Amino acid sequence: MTRMAERGVSLDGARAASFDPDGLRRAFGLLEQWVEDDVVPGAAAIVTRGGRVAGEAYVGLAVAVHGVAVLRRGRQ
Repeated sequence: MTRMAERGVSLDGARAASFDPDGLRRAFGLLEQWVEDDVVPGAAAIVTRGGRVAGEAYVGLAVAVHGVAVLRRGRQ
């Protein structure tokens, strides 16, 4: 089992789920850019195929007013 990202980007399962890791990284890069450009304060995304987690991204703030980071559910 691959380690889940708590914050940041994980592409550990991309190849096993038949995704190009570079393409998935570019897609998650859009989320990172939106946060950097203040389009959104934070974002989380998970990409799966066939029951396999290809990648996860947790970027920016979940609660911008309080500075709470976007984290994987169940983490504090």
